[in-house]
Amino acid sequence: MYKAKAWYLKAYCVKTSAFRIFKFNRIVKIELLDEKFPPMEYPKAEEPSPKTYNTISLRFPK
Repeated sequence: MYKAKAWYLKAYCVKTSAFRIFKFNRIVKIELLDEKFPPMEYPKAEEPSPKTYNTISLRFPK
């Protein structure tokens, strides 16, 4: 995926046992293995919950 002038890789991380997003220019070492994994779809982003805001009143002297 390309975002904000940088390339990212959405993938499953075996080390953390979770899906993650890796920035390509931060990958220091990469190694191609013969190990195979079943295809898995990256989970869709959850809908953000509606934000609630506190009401404030500003008071200024004359």
